[in-house]
Amino acid sequence: MSIKNFFLILLLPLIFSCNKPKDSFEAIVPSPDSKIHVYFNLNKGEPYYLVYYNKEIVIDWSSLGFILKDNDSLIDGFVLAARKTRSVNEIRDTVLGDFFSFKSKYNELTISLQQEGALGRKFDIVFRVFNNGIGFRYVFPEQEGLTNVEIVSEETEFRLGSDCIAWWIPADSIGYERFYRNTSFKEIETLNTPVTFELKNGLYISIHEANPTDYARLTLKRDEEDELEFDCYLVPFPDGIKVKTKTPFKTPWRIILIVSDPEKLIESGLMQ
Repeated sequence: MSIKNFFLILLLPLIFSCNKPKDSFEAIVPSPDSKIHVYFNLNKGEPYYLVYYNKEIVIDWSSLGFILKDNDSLIDGFVLAARKTRSVNEIRDTVLGDFFSFKSKYNELTISLQQEGALGRKFDIVFRVFNNGIGFRYVFPEQEGLTNVEIVSEETEFRLGSDCIAWWIPADSIGYERFYRNTSFKEIETLNTPVTFELKNGLYISIHEANPTDYARLTLKRDEEDELEFDCYLVPFPDGIKVKTKTPFKTPWRIILIVSDPEKLIESGLMQ
């Protein structure tokens, strides 16, 4: 059986168990041990993702995309151009941390999106699902319809699956050199990553970024209308632009560690 068919057959019973966008389901990818599952969906041309752990929602349906300069939208009007999957089991060298190398085993799903219209702008979303978390990033190929890129907002969301408490520090001018706060998530306005949440079901999730090369630093801002939602807020240039680049380029990885024991957060190699 192909890995693509395995992903679909394994998880079809879960598709109807959550409050998903109403449009058609597009793809699912599990972790190697099948405890974590990432769903991808296009809802009226808008990309969304969802994360399960043992059939419980960790990250509810959350949007993906960008707003460019002059309110140019890369959040809707998309069609699925292609999708591909692969499984990887390798030893990777680290660039930081306590280990020189670690075993990297994951399933990968690459979603290729193309925006309808004359320009036909396109990008990929690459999901990697490990036994202890997920990572995803945007990959923009070289293309005639999009060359110089000025990002005003990265529209990536993290909508928590339940109420929780958080270990966090504010995103402000003081910086990182302070003690972490341990409060209800409702006390957060903005935060620097990494941030760790303890969900009602006893799971711990930690959100951070990896490989932030030639890209604005990630902070998160709690949504004013949906208290469970945290939105990406990139640190801007003085003129308000967050990222100035050209295609081809890749964004940093958005990392979500998912563990039942907080000690395992330290042991993870996902951000190394």
